[in-house]
Amino acid sequence: MKFQDLDDKQKIAVITGVAVLTLAAAIFLLSQTWLKSIKKTKSQLSTIEMNILAVKRAQEDIIKFETDLKAVEETLGQINEKLPSEKELPELLSKLADLASIFPGKDYISLTPGETDDLGQYFKLPLVINIKCSYTDLLNYLQKLENLPRLVKLETMQISPAGDNPAFLMVHLELNVYYRKSEENKS
Repeated sequence: MKFQDLDDKQKIAVITGVAVLTLAAAIFLLSQTWLKSIKKTKSQLSTIEMNILAVKRAQEDIIKFETDLKAVEETLGQINEKLPSEKELPELLSKLADLASIFPGKDYISLTPGETDDLGQYFKLPLVINIKCSYTDLLNYLQKLENLPRLVKLETMQISPAGDNPAFLMVHLELNVYYRKSEENKS
């Protein structure tokens, strides 16, 4: 049967059917394209949301890092205040010797500096101190050493009896004194 043989109603029905099928196919194809576009947009939106969340977390980390950095800088500042400069080292050694004034006469036996170690921005000077003293004098000396306004680290302490008198001790102290380099010694 040919299209020309159909009556007008049938022709209209065929044309309408073809038009509806064409329109349905076009709508289907467009909807598929739109759905793919929507899925792609949703995926991009999800990625953007994850990036935004990561940035927010990074901001929180930066704030925490800045807070931690400020605390470290304050601590470093406090340590630097306790580090004498190279020029102040003789004064510090003099103070360490003056601390021995609590020992009567010859009981303060020796203060011997060791080889200076270069630690980059700082020097470390080892000191060996030998003392003959009582328990009370040793306690007083250690408290004065601890309260020095400069950074002095007690590395080792050896205590032994000082002869027959149990009231006296022979004390061997190994200390490290840290001090800042002068500008001409920094490299």
